[in-house]
This record gives sequence, structure tokens and C-alpha cells, in this order.
Amino acid sequence: IEGKTGFLILDDAFQHSDWNRRENLVAQTKRFVENGWQVFYFTMDNHIQDLFQKSWAIMVSLVSEPAP
Repeated sequence: IEGKTGFLILDDAFQHSDWNRRENLVAQTKRFVENGWQVFYFTMDNHIQDLFQKSWAIMVSLVSEPAP
């Protein structure tokens, strides 16, 4: 992956990791972004969301409206 760029889509990939490991995983994900990658991380976990937001991420909230 060194020297190449692309995109990475993760769907709550860190959800079952312990809280200390989550911080490391978010930091490692940041390295992809610093090397030109686009990373999309989908989560419903508030702790992971907070880690990304505090670290560097641009957050977008996608909330579906209930059906009429």
C-alpha cells in the first residue's frame, strides 16, 4: 500500500475492539488519510465517533427519517 492511494470503506470495523486498541486503530486509519487515501467509516458507536472527531475526521451524520 505504500506509495499508492485509493479509498477504504469500513463499517464499524473497530466496534468489538477494546477502548485502548480503538485509539490506536483510529490513529492508524489517520495514516491512510495522511498518505492520500479517502476513508469512509460508518459507525453507530458514540465512542468511536468521538475518537475520530477528536483526532481529525470530518463527520457527517446520516439519519434516516421514519416512514410515514
